[in-house]
Amino acid sequence: MNGLLEESVSLLNAGLLPGESTAANAVGYKQFMEYFLKMQEQKEEEGSKVWRPCYEDFITTVWDFQKQTRRLAQDQLTWFRKESDFKWVCTKVRFFLSSPRCIRLR
Repeated sequence: MNGLLEESVSLLNAGLLPGESTAANAVGYKQFMEYFLKMQEQKEEEGSKVWRPCYEDFITTVWDFQKQTRRLAQDQLTWFRKESDFKWVCTKVRFFLSSPRCIRLR
């Protein structure tokens, strides 16, 4: 996750704000960019020179990131199920301890 955090900071440093571009609106980037902006605002309000991240805010951001990732995955599955150009093929391979899945091939 360090790569995502560093890239989120890089986007902010480049002048992008959450929701202003496709990159800044992507799952993960948007949540962490908003987190860093909130932390920056708190730092400025307190007049502090030291950035003190809030554990609770960070965990909430991670949970939102996870929720949005699950939502995106569900949306993608819904899209694939509606596509008639694919043929579902059942596999016996188990991914991440999940039940056997079906995939579609063209």
